[in-house]
Order: sequence, then structure tokens, then C-alpha cells
Amino acid sequence: MIFKFFRELKEKREKKIRRERMISWYENKFNYVPTAPLSELCKLLRRQESELQGIRIQEFQAQDKEKKEFLRTHIELSERLIRQISERIRRSCRKVC
Repeated sequence: MIFKFFRELKEKREKKIRRERMISWYENKFNYVPTAPLSELCKLLRRQESELQGIRIQEFQAQDKEKKEFLRTHIELSERLIRQISERIRRSCRKVC
């Protein structure tokens, strides 16, 4: 009984750490976008779009409520990053063209 309690406590802590790490990764990318070269942004955009598809499939298949909530947050951050990158690419193309 006590071991189950500690195992659940450890799992909650690990989930929280994973979530914070994911949010930190996205914050770093949000800060990187304004100064990144266009070639890197195009690569990042392609990677994010393919990753977003995978995350959506995972969310569709997920049974656990906490897992779905985590994946929804992941999707929201990914979509926001994709919008920011697309906007940056659009603005840069206007300046060049």
C-alpha cells in the first residue's frame, strides 16, 4: 500500500518534470524564431508539422485523461510555434521580394 503511494507520487513528479521540459523547449524555440536564418526556419517548420501529425494521432488513441491533457498542451504549443514560424517566413519573403 505504501509502495503504491510512493510509486504514484514518483510518477506524478516525472510527469510534471516532462511537462516543464516540453514547455521550456517550446519557449526556447519561440525565442529562437525571430533571429533564426530562413533555411533553419524552413527545416524547423517541416519537422514541427510532421511532429504535430504524430501528436494528434497519439491524442486520438490516448485513453488516460492526464495523457490527453498533456498532448493537448503539446498540440497548442506546436500550432503556436508553426504560426510564428510561418509569419516570420512570410514577412521575410515580403522584404526580399
